[in-house]
Amino acid sequence: MAVLSAKAQEVLVYMQIVTGEAPGQPSHNKILTADKFLQKFRLQKEAWAVYIELINSNFVSDNAGLLCAQAITYKVRHHWSELDPAQRLQLRNTVLAVLRTKRASNFLREIAVCLAVISMFMMEWKNPIFDLMSEFGSNADLHVVLLEYLTVFSEESYLTLSDSRHGSSMLNYAELREIEVERLEKNAPTVLQFLHFLVTGGEESQRKIMNCLASWLKQGHLKLADIIDSPLLSLPFQLMCPDENDCFNAAYEIITISEIRSNAKKEQSPEITQINIATAMKVYSLVIQLQPLISKNIDDPEFIGFICELLVHFGCSHMDLLLREFSSFHILIETLLECMKLNDPNILLRTFLIWNTMDKYIYEDLSVTPREYSTITPHLLPLFTRIFNILIPLLRYPEAADNWTPKELDDFRDLRHEVGDMLKICVTHLGAKVALQRPYEILQQVVAAQQQGRAMDWRDVEAVLFAIRTMARVIRDDESDVLPLVMSLLPHLPDHPKIRYAAILVIGRYTKWSAYKENKQFIPQQLAFVFTGFSDKEIVPAAAQALRHLADDCGEYMIPYLSELYTNYATLMSVLENERIEFISSIAFIVARLPPAELTEALTHFCVPLAQTLVDICARGPGENPRATLKEIEETLEYLIEYLKILRLPSDFKWTSPQPLYPVAAFIESLWPVLDKIMSQFPSVAGVASQVAREAITNFPHMLWRFAVTNIVPRLVSLCETAPSGQLLRLARSVVREFRKAGRSEDAAGLVVMVEQLSDVVFKAIEAGLSRDKKYDLLSDYFYLLGAAFDEMPDQFSRSSYLPTMIQFTYTYIPADNYIEGNDIEYAINGAVYFLEDLLSSTRPDVRAIIKPLGPHIIAALFRAMTTDMWVELRRIRQAAGIVQSLDRLDSETTRKAIVDVVASVDEDAFPGDAKQMLLDKIAGAIGLEKENPMAGFLLRYFVVPYRRANGNGLILFFGKCVEEKGEEEVMELRALRALVVQLRRDIAAGYREIQDLKAANAKLTWERDATLNKT
Repeated sequence: MAVLSAKAQEVLVYMQIVTGEAPGQPSHNKILTADKFLQKFRLQKEAWAVYIELINSNFVSDNAGLLCAQAITYKVRHHWSELDPAQRLQLRNTVLAVLRTKRASNFLREIAVCLAVISMFMMEWKNPIFDLMSEFGSNADLHVVLLEYLTVFSEESYLTLSDSRHGSSMLNYAELREIEVERLEKNAPTVLQFLHFLVTGGEESQRKIMNCLASWLKQGHLKLADIIDSPLLSLPFQLMCPDENDCFNAAYEIITISEIRSNAKKEQSPEITQINIATAMKVYSLVIQLQPLISKNIDDPEFIGFICELLVHFGCSHMDLLLREFSSFHILIETLLECMKLNDPNILLRTFLIWNTMDKYIYEDLSVTPREYSTITPHLLPLFTRIFNILIPLLRYPEAADNWTPKELDDFRDLRHEVGDMLKICVTHLGAKVALQRPYEILQQVVAAQQQGRAMDWRDVEAVLFAIRTMARVIRDDESDVLPLVMSLLPHLPDHPKIRYAAILVIGRYTKWSAYKENKQFIPQQLAFVFTGFSDKEIVPAAAQALRHLADDCGEYMIPYLSELYTNYATLMSVLENERIEFISSIAFIVARLPPAELTEALTHFCVPLAQTLVDICARGPGENPRATLKEIEETLEYLIEYLKILRLPSDFKWTSPQPLYPVAAFIESLWPVLDKIMSQFPSVAGVASQVAREAITNFPHMLWRFAVTNIVPRLVSLCETAPSGQLLRLARSVVREFRKAGRSEDAAGLVVMVEQLSDVVFKAIEAGLSRDKKYDLLSDYFYLLGAAFDEMPDQFSRSSYLPTMIQFTYTYIPADNYIEGNDIEYAINGAVYFLEDLLSSTRPDVRAIIKPLGPHIIAALFRAMTTDMWVELRRIRQAAGIVQSLDRLDSETTRKAIVDVVASVDEDAFPGDAKQMLLDKIAGAIGLEKENPMAGFLLRYFVVPYRRANGNGLILFFGKCVEEKGEEEVMELRALRALVVQLRRDIAAGYREIQDLKAANAKLTWERDATLNKT
């Protein structure tokens, strides 16, 4: 073949750098430069000729050829309109020739993808499948090529149709339907006949057939009924073996398609229902043929996991049939129970999915009536009893755990929590009495063994205690059969730190049960047992946690112990290290139950000393160790904050001026001078100190409003000027938020001035330069402050001369960074967007007059933001679209001109050809919709990311917003949702299923009520 052209040689050199075939070892920067060149080059029109030249050349390796095929596929999807009919025909013939000559190369599949995409776009090629089958079908050597093409043609159908809708080609709805009907559905019988013809071939050929079949079934172009009596159906199950993912995927798709949806089933005729059941049972007969593979591959837990996944997927997909014909699925149930006993985490978690689905199907979906449930109870009770008994030993720490790495320990703890969630489900079916009886019997044996002098392994006892603890959420507070016996045994268990730790945590988990009227007699005994934990450093964390929960739920019963707590307060605080906050919370929960007459004395005992500590620090100054002094201040303030979080105003307390203040509010007023002095002497702790004031304003708005306006507001600005922080802005926002509840109209002017002055502080701080964390911490709270001011004081705030500057600052500094994670970034984006949305939704003439001339600048800022990874999420796209639509309703002409200017400013290399003009032709109809297009964000979710990365500025498509006819939108929506659901099923089955802790309470109560009535 002739020597490559100069441009083709240049492109080939860059391809060889990327594929690692270049001489030497290119540097990382050189590889990035080559990749960037190739990404940019494929956007140019001349790339067509270069890629065709390369892919036909003998100088090109398979790896470089694969890059060529991928690039051609990309250009067909996005730049098809650049080719005239003659060039399209030449391209098709070239790819066909390559497919024939290089069918054995390792990029056969990518060439097949390329031809499949051409088939979708080349409307003048009326029946590509029939033509290719006619040419390749009679030549056995080309069968592998044809199978590969048919496989990827079906797989690419959805993706190509989606790209056609958003890319540079302008396929209309009629053309899309022609692709779907004429080229896929009408050729399905011919394809099926071809697969039947080849099914008797060798194993490798059968695997190709299986992949093709799975692809056509998945996209719905073939129906399961077409192969139900065919040897094609059994192929994936017959060929199943380790390290063969294609068989697993094909079997998974067959099970998915055979699913009987209970809702649809009820709407079908009895004849169709029987056909569906027969289909499901046929598939089940194939699924259970996989059972012997488990024992044959017992040393391959990964493969066993795949088998379990198929069994579980069948059970979940046909749960309605499984429950109604439980005995018919005995082999499936038994196999899964045996797999659970293998004690492999991945296998175990896969089996959990079917039991969770069964529970959800019965209780949450209410798909089983009480009468039907009575017929399956004889099967469910033994089943969940066996599951329960299998799970308890799995909670035990192995002896090898002493040598585990931290990651291995964390993984096992995660597994224990998953097992605990499964135990909760068992409790819902067995009942609390039956579920608790077995653990109680084990604890009885432990106590008896201890009395007889026999030692018990602490791991066995701890596992049982963990099981009891994890079941707490589904044990009713009035349980009176077994739980009182368990509580009585806890103090008598062996005196081992691990056992005592677990036993004290059990008490902390059942505090709501302890607070129940019949069980409060256990509180003294529980409290005494918990306090023993403070004498052992290893048990202190459990004791502090349990005490906090006891105080929270049983505080009114613990008031008699408050004096004892005060006596031991200093001693306990010195013993505690990381648990002081929890201990203070415990005291606060008890103090909060005191009547106002006794509250003042309690505050004197517990809170006044903290204030005195701050006074003493102010008197002595930083001292020789300023860092230790700052740490002491912060800790003291955190203790005060914890008290104020809990010591709220009782809901039944009525107060009107000039009645005496509630004791806590009076304490706060007396505390403010101390806080003010601390913030003045130690500006770096002003943010923490402001949290004390924020809790006070939030909890006692009416009592402390005048105090806040007189004392706190004047100091906020000066404090922020000294040390700008988001915490001080949050305090300002709290004051503004309480204006409507407690403020007077004359206070608004002062608050607006405060916001204006704080704006000056923020502007200067941002312009002066801050670290990224401090910057977004400040911005997020500032944007939310602006939103609060506009919400609470719209009349006064709208008249502020600062408002235009505030708006300009908001869209100028709206976060638009790449690859940043963190809550502050999210809060900053949300705060800016919410503020802009509030302004645009306002009907006030003065606000609309301010916003109108700023519209083009807002659109430009959104464009800048949308080109970053921070804005690629669906919700961000919808938010930006909503803002643009609001601007369009405000001033359509200016808005649309601004969008045209933004699109026109994009570099030609980033958005080539006539794509700009085609996009601009859509804009008028796109943004002028009265209501948000429901498909816009959903489709962009699948398109913006790859397009933006490919073009650099793929966000331009955001302005296109899918303006086709409604009928087309509905079709595309169904297609997209269908693909999403199938993928979601795969993700759920392949990964860990997040199990819901709380059941639908109302649904359960309804079911239990109906069950009781039915029994009656």
